[in-house]
Amino acid sequence: MSSLTTKQPIPKRALIGLAIAVVVLAIPYVVDRVVTEARQRRVAEESGRKAREAAELARDGLGVQTEAVAMMTENAIANPRFLAALRGRVDRTTLADLLSTEAWWEPYRNYLSAISYDGATLAFSQAEGADGLPIGELMRQVGTAGKPAGRAMAGARGAFLAAARQAPLGQGMSAVLLLAKRIDAPLLATVGGRSGRPLLVSDGRRALGQWGPGVAQLEPLVGQEAGGDVALPEPGVRAAAVAIAPGLWLWSLGRAGELEQVAAAADRTRRQVSWAVAIPLALALAGMSFRRRGGSSKGPAALDAAVSPHVTRVGVSTSSPNMPAFPALPPMAPGPGTPLGRYLLVDRIGEGGMAEVFTAVSFGYGGFRRSFVIKRLRPELIANPTAIDLFIDEANLASTLVHPNVVPVFDFGEAAGSYFLAQEYVIGRDLGRITRRLRERGEPLLSANAILHMAQEVLAGLQYAHGKRDDSGHPLGIVHRDITPENVIISERGEVKVLDFGIMKATHRVSQTESGTVKGSVGFMSPEQARGKAVDHRSDLYSTGLVILYAATGEPTFSGETFYDLLTAAATGIGDEQRARIAALPDPLPAILERALDVDPDRRFQSGAEFRAAVASHLTGGGASELSEQLLRLFGDELRTEQERLAAAFARAPRPESIARLTPITPRAGEGGGEGS
Repeated sequence: MSSLTTKQPIPKRALIGLAIAVVVLAIPYVVDRVVTEARQRRVAEESGRKAREAAELARDGLGVQTEAVAMMTENAIANPRFLAALRGRVDRTTLADLLSTEAWWEPYRNYLSAISYDGATLAFSQAEGADGLPIGELMRQVGTAGKPAGRAMAGARGAFLAAARQAPLGQGMSAVLLLAKRIDAPLLATVGGRSGRPLLVSDGRRALGQWGPGVAQLEPLVGQEAGGDVALPEPGVRAAAVAIAPGLWLWSLGRAGELEQVAAAADRTRRQVSWAVAIPLALALAGMSFRRRGGSSKGPAALDAAVSPHVTRVGVSTSSPNMPAFPALPPMAPGPGTPLGRYLLVDRIGEGGMAEVFTAVSFGYGGFRRSFVIKRLRPELIANPTAIDLFIDEANLASTLVHPNVVPVFDFGEAAGSYFLAQEYVIGRDLGRITRRLRERGEPLLSANAILHMAQEVLAGLQYAHGKRDDSGHPLGIVHRDITPENVIISERGEVKVLDFGIMKATHRVSQTESGTVKGSVGFMSPEQARGKAVDHRSDLYSTGLVILYAATGEPTFSGETFYDLLTAAATGIGDEQRARIAALPDPLPAILERALDVDPDRRFQSGAEFRAAVASHLTGGGASELSEQLLRLFGDELRTEQERLAAAFARAPRPESIARLTPITPRAGEGGGEGS
């Protein structure tokens, strides 16, 4: 007869222990839900704020464009040949012929124009009755109300209007000229290119103009202008609209990319820690609940297996589909004191819109050692294809520029999940820091001879870059577009070098800059660059003139409370205030700057060689010695400390056996080659 086996009931103590263990495991889940919802709210607030900021930034940019239209109108009506036509009261047909064929009207052909001989009746209009533009209304306000000028933004079809009055007809008669510019894609590119956000202008019923990558996301939002921020299907992205005129709104997008990445990484870390604590604690509680008084029925390993075949004391097995995995933490971006490929980063010396800049040392085979400057793509841009293309373009093109007055690029690679390039390390300081240090100490600025020597060297580097050709002999069309005091470095031996070709324009580069996009440092832009127009090498020569003026005066050329004040001033060019400052400079600077800073590119120096020849004729020698002496006097102690830190870092530099795999520069079709490659 078989013996009966009776099941032992689970002790109440064990049930309580298991319940507590379940609660302990539930806590990380609940906390994760709460924290995730809070993060999503923060991300939504941040993306909404960025959307509003981008729209407001573009609105301010459109305000600059309004001023530009007004400036063009006032310039046009003051043109002597145009005034002669007005005095002759030529008919509509003749006016149309003049405005379509005469070279002196070329700068204004991109605008719709209207003319009245009495300020009330239209004598000629290219948009009469079209697009709902209030042309006649604004012209009557200016012509009959006695205003010298007027401007407006039209909401009906989205356009800038500006009218100016002139009295060339005698007998108290005043003619009025009106210019109008529609808010279209090229214009939106001019103001949107600075933020990189898509823009859409609407009248509340339809889109009137749009520009930018991802602008299709904004099209369904037309009609929701009064609803505040609008969430989009893409996580972490919102849209916002701001009013730019009665019945006219401007939409833009905002992304909380960096905040979302940082918050998500923090949440992953918190999730790892909370589960790493909760699981062993739950196991311990469960184990204690199954122990008999005075002894243990099972060892810890057997107990673990009984509770769950998937749970271990160190984490969660990937074999369990129901338990959360522990995501790997993102790699930390290396900083000072850490290796990057075969380089050891020493000091962080700067940061720009795309890259962080470090001094670094490298250790090669056979005891080779050298100092470098490393530019590393900013961590938040690693997943941005446009930024990567721009960075690769800079490496590809800059690596072909080998000249004594250009800081060369020696290496390009990828390490620690980021792209970087290695440049020549120059023992020295940039012209901006030298000038500021002299002003801080109340000392005289650089002499005219030293400034002209510096300019001659800069122009030599630019002349070389401007004339660079590819392997087939075709011009690369390189324009630096960011010649500033900070991008002119002076070495301890008085050498002068141009650096940072990061936003240069070139004919064959892959990541072409959209037409109408303003890039560069506003205070040293040429007028055509500030207006978002196409630029050529003469824009760099104008910027070189502004660098000369800054070195001679120690003051910015233009002043303004906002970025857009500066942009408007740069777009206008030097005025009476700047001309007075130039005239007070010692000879021969006034004569040189008068030509170098002409608003019309055709009246400037036409090449770096021509500019250099004008400078060289006034040099007396000793410019390099003065630059070297001033540098060592002002920064000698700092430079010595910097050299000591680099020397000490050599002992910690990566040895050849630990060199990471680097990605060599592979020129794209049509790039590279030519002299110095």
